[in-house]
Order: sequence, then C-alpha cells, then structure tokens
Amino acid sequence: MGYADELVELYDSHARTLHRYLAAYLPNLKVLDGQADFAGRPGTGFGLVADSTQYELIIDPATGTYLGWKEYLVGDWHGLPAGTVVNTSSLTTKVVGAMGQR
Repeated sequence: MGYADELVELYDSHARTLHRYLAAYLPNLKVLDGQADFAGRPGTGFGLVADSTQYELIIDPATGTYLGWKEYLVGDWHGLPAGTVVNTSSLTTKVVGAMGQR
C-alpha cells in the first residue's frame, strides 16, 4: 500500500464524501460515471489528463469510500495504443477482531 492510500484511510466517510464533491469543482476534472476499480467494484471516476495519460481516482458514490485509481493512455504513446492501462490500484478494507488479523 502506498503513502497516498494510507492517507486516504485516515479520512472518515464524511470527509471523503466532502472531498469528492469539492473535487468535482476543480478545473479540467472529468467526472466519469460507470467506472470500476481493478477489483471490478463499480464507482465514479474523477479524472485529469496530463500529456497522453488520464489519471483517475475511483470513489464509491454511495459511501464516498476510496476504491482505487488507474492510469491509462488517451493517445498512442511509444507504440502503445490509446486505452492501454499503464498503472492501477485498488483498496479493500474490512473489520477484523483484533489488530494484525486479516
């Protein structure tokens, strides 16, 4: 799990929901319904394009829970066609009986 994923876990569900709504007002941000994380869970994507890559944060719209992120090409790049996924992550959480349990 990366540093960004650990920070996301620190927010409670209300804060994540608030941040999701605030993020919708960022310039150049695309709100993408019908997305899914790497584990196949449906969510809403929030994407920004830089150079030939779209960076997308995926949130569960019902709970505001961070599900994951993905990066994919929006244009051909060094022989790779547009639409190629170049990086992805998903986060799964659950309640356990004690610390250290999985």
